[in-house]
Amino acid sequence: QATLELLREAQLQLADAPAIDVQLPHFVQQPQSGLLHLRWTLELPPSVHTQQLPALLLPQPIQGLTVSIGQETVFALPSSTPNRLYHWYRPVLIPLPHALLEGHSPPLIHIEQTGHLRGWYVAPVLLGELNELQTWHDRFLLLSSTLPTTVNWLSVLVGLFVLAIGWRTQAIPYIFGGLTTVV
Repeated sequence: QATLELLREAQLQLADAPAIDVQLPHFVQQPQSGLLHLRWTLELPPSVHTQQLPALLLPQPIQGLTVSIGQETVFALPSSTPNRLYHWYRPVLIPLPHALLEGHSPPLIHIEQTGHLRGWYVAPVLLGELNELQTWHDRFLLLSSTLPTTVNWLSVLVGLFVLAIGWRTQAIPYIFGGLTTVV
């Protein structure tokens, strides 16, 4: 019976500042909006060597992601640039090749993100067997994709209800209020 491990300790480095030890989740903040380059490093526990198909689950990389073991990139999503902004509001499941893990003791995962928000959370990372993490990935994906859609539909229903009240009572503020949520 393999278990999932929550990786909560990381070394975080903002742009050219020195690295600091942080507990995840950690809120990264900058004084104003603009591109921010963030690097963080996770030390994997020794149990990663006993797993058949080790993997990492990042709940939400937000605006781009590069994951490396040593100098080898194992996963990448395009990052925001001054000319193009990306939003990756979905979980990412990353298999970890044994050949790369065995060359490093302790195995270190290097993660780079570039974002343009004033702040965002660096969430804890789950480590475990690929097949076990797939279930968690699917749950996070369902939640991150269906929740916004559900909220949008509920807003439309409330708008129609307010519009109906305004129509029935001939109250202009209700009519405009209902129309703004529907439109």
